[in-house]
Amino acid sequence: MKLYTEKEVRIAIELAQECDSNPGGGYFIYSNPNGIIEILTPIELPSDDEIEDRSLSEEQEKGFRDGAKWVKDKIFP
Repeated sequence: MKLYTEKEVRIAIELAQECDSNPGGGYFIYSNPNGIIEILTPIELPSDDEIEDRSLSEEQEKGFRDGAKWVKDKIFP
């Protein structure tokens, strides 16, 4: 899953507005959502499988899983 910071979202909005106000002004890559998304830097969250795979000892595993799940719950309530 990819997340974007407020700064990245603001960049995307500004690029989209620029394209809107300057049609044909050489901003073809920004004229579609995929072009804008390509220039943004996402934050990638680990999948549940990645969390499982990177677990260490049983005690560390529980702490790591609990911590990772806590972060995901805070982001996606």
